[in-house]
Amino acid sequence: MLAPVKLHGSTLLVLMLALVLAACPDATETKPPNSGGAASATQAASSQSSAPGDASVLPPPPLATLGAHRRAFHAYGKTGDMILPAGAARFVFSTGADIAGHRPLRGALLDATLTDADVPDPLLYFRQAWEDKGHKAHVLFASTVITIACDDPAGPAGVLLRGEVDGVTLTTTYCPKGEGALLVHTTALGLPEGASIADELNPGTAEPAFAGVSVGWEGTYETPRVTIAEAGLSLSITGATMKAERHLVHVANESFPAALFLRHQGADVSRTLTLTADAPPVPSAEFTAELSLSYTEGKAPLPVQVLLRRTDSGKEPAPLPVSTTEHPVFAEGRVVYLPRGRGSVKVAPGAYDLVATHGPTHTLHTAHATLAAGKNPDVSGALVRVVSPAGWTSADLHLHAAPSPDSRVSLDERVAELACMGVDFAVATDHNRVTDYGPALTRTTLPGALRFIPGVEVTTRALGHFNVFPMPLPEGVAPELAVPAYWDVAAKDVFASSRAMGAKVVEVNHARMAPGIGYFDLSRFDAKDGSGGPAFSAEFDALEVHNGFWLEHPDRVREGAADLVGLARRGKHVAAVGNSDSHKLFFEEAGWPRTWVKTAGEGAVADRVIAGLLRAETTISAGPFVEMTVDGRPIGATVKVTKGKALRVHVRVLAPAWIPVSRVELHVDDEVAKTIMITGPAKDGVRFDADVALDVDHDAVLFTWVDADVALDAVMGRKGVRPIGMTGLVWVDADGDGAVHVGPRVDRPAAP
Repeated sequence: MLAPVKLHGSTLLVLMLALVLAACPDATETKPPNSGGAASATQAASSQSSAPGDASVLPPPPLATLGAHRRAFHAYGKTGDMILPAGAARFVFSTGADIAGHRPLRGALLDATLTDADVPDPLLYFRQAWEDKGHKAHVLFASTVITIACDDPAGPAGVLLRGEVDGVTLTTTYCPKGEGALLVHTTALGLPEGASIADELNPGTAEPAFAGVSVGWEGTYETPRVTIAEAGLSLSITGATMKAERHLVHVANESFPAALFLRHQGADVSRTLTLTADAPPVPSAEFTAELSLSYTEGKAPLPVQVLLRRTDSGKEPAPLPVSTTEHPVFAEGRVVYLPRGRGSVKVAPGAYDLVATHGPTHTLHTAHATLAAGKNPDVSGALVRVVSPAGWTSADLHLHAAPSPDSRVSLDERVAELACMGVDFAVATDHNRVTDYGPALTRTTLPGALRFIPGVEVTTRALGHFNVFPMPLPEGVAPELAVPAYWDVAAKDVFASSRAMGAKVVEVNHARMAPGIGYFDLSRFDAKDGSGGPAFSAEFDALEVHNGFWLEHPDRVREGAADLVGLARRGKHVAAVGNSDSHKLFFEEAGWPRTWVKTAGEGAVADRVIAGLLRAETTISAGPFVEMTVDGRPIGATVKVTKGKALRVHVRVLAPAWIPVSRVELHVDDEVAKTIMITGPAKDGVRFDADVALDVDHDAVLFTWVDADVALDAVMGRKGVRPIGMTGLVWVDADGDGAVHVGPRVDRPAAP
């Protein structure tokens, strides 16, 4: 584990470290004006021009400011930000100058809470904009953020924001209006015909709700009120003639949260924000059966994932954890995680099938239980490790939890799932935020069950997403401040900024992924000849060939393999990696897929994982483990061809019997050179182990692909997950010149 690194103010300025909020790019935002010389929070109200809420009296005393950075999940205020009270409610506004290379947020309402404590809240940010008649948003980056007197000079103070965006001057006042409420008043000077004032509301993972729509709504609706609720709080926005518009981010079979815009008619608009506490949820009265679970490997407790399925009805079970400090239990959907191998859950009475797994290295344990109200007999079982490749470490290098604005998974839940799925090593890669798994590991898992290093998924709005690690744990600053530049900067600058902060590995994530988050698509990388557009930079170390969103889509993984070969065409050696990109506990299981990294030798595991990645000695597993050598040389190496002699390719495939394996493919560049079918009954352990002679008469790269056409429905949250294993590249120098020059791809006509 890395030691904390203290980041001093001067270092932050040099590295352009600033507040980061959203995980998804916002293609409609305009760039902010330079904010030099902006008014301070204590500027006199009398120096303002006429605007709603201005007073011709002495200014009120300055509002209190945050004395420390917010560290709670989905709470993003910084030291010095302005606190506007409304009764017991506290509304925090960003007052600091925006810093180049990071998302501009000056003037945004960041936090809405009912306490002075550093706790989560349902809001990422709320800020003003105007929308033209084509519904393009022009978001305000305030040049003025000051304290004002509201309608009653003797009453509580308010906040005024002002700025010009694309020829329109927006002035907004926030004034307390009773317990937990703010009156928000915006005027627009120079608003074009057909345009409207708008509010940008980013609720993170909170679901915006109003009458007449369901969860996961999209489109445009007219409504007098929108409410977002999370962390025991509800924030409502009420206004006349208000239209709410939202378009979710869709990736494969998943949808991710997105900001919404609230449009208002006219150039002079009022609305009210109201913050209230929610009543605590009431547990379902049907959960009257309690089930105790216990699993071991040999005599030692084994962390496991347990999937439950009702066999007496079509109703999906939703187990309720009975968690203790000694035996923590976590659940989501119909899955239970026991990070210390033991625990209890409550469910509705009925008949259940249970499948316990520790990931693709172990056997399964299956059981059936018919449960009645009250305490029931224990279910226990033993799992056996049958895949244990010497000198290899299984890793998931792309993971999200509650520090990411699009995930609700707590850190305890995240590390528990990783331990239960048999992942040896993890990298915390929340969106534009450094995360420490250390305390959660101590609270939740068995000693030594999981090792980690902190990293960041650098999330840009126009270039894609990049994992960079290791990153120093911030000390004295908020975690989201200690991130590389990511906003409106070139890819080469993202990479350089990351390395300047200590990252040794830069990884391109989901290089081809809609909507607009695939670096290779955005930078026009062409795998046919290895060329790229003007925005393309190859200064990275790893390529995410397999992403968890492609578990049901082998064609997308093959596309990633083709990009890996395309990089070889420009002489670029990178590690092939596969990661879950998990944002949830269920349906996006951690460790599916995973990267096995060769880590034989001495020293800290983290150092050996990084060294193995930089050697490109990796193999990807969504089920089977695949190892390959060429003339005795490992993955990532360069092999010279002896004239007139075939290459000796040794392939070994390991998997438990419950993972189907039916086909081994040897690839030379983009083509399958040999296919070998695996027949006979499945067994635990070695499924294929043989030398294969391969004639190669030109410089090339080789890799092995293993799969089956049978899905893993019995052990996965979603249907259709295909078992796939794929090695990284071995480079072949056929002409003996000491270099490998892979030729451009020749597309052959399809067979009739």
